[in-house]
Amino acid sequence: MVGTNKLSDKKLKALQNTERDAPAMFADGEGLSVKASKQGQLSWIFSYRLGGRGSKLERMTLGRYPDMSLKSAREKREQCRQWLAGGLDPKTEIELSIQETLKPVTVEDALEYWLVNYARKKRSDEELARAQLRKHIYPRLGRYPLARCDDLLPVD
Repeated sequence: MVGTNKLSDKKLKALQNTERDAPAMFADGEGLSVKASKQGQLSWIFSYRLGGRGSKLERMTLGRYPDMSLKSAREKREQCRQWLAGGLDPKTEIELSIQETLKPVTVEDALEYWLVNYARKKRSDEELARAQLRKHIYPRLGRYPLARCDDLLPVD
């Protein structure tokens, strides 16, 4: 496609740590640009419109170069474009994925992982174990963060 992947690592390295009078934007194509600050720091920016050409231009920062490589920035751009094609706001989707990543692992999460990755292969009574966990453990401890559990955890 014409106008896509205009930037290269060589060009980015030349832009990096180059002082300038004002911030500048350099387009890679399909909504991806790199913003060079006055001090020469580079940030990946994705620009998009949720409602087509008539809607407000939105911008979001994807990361910093070189922490986020050119290849990673392009992959993130493609993910954002897929979300847009599905009618989703990329900014919201990234925030949701960050929240999901930071969500603590619960007792139920850990036991479900054990059931799927161990009990299913090694035990003949997987469904019985799952039923007992659902009846006795999950209602009381299922949502409890695993990191806060110790061997002296009291149960009512």
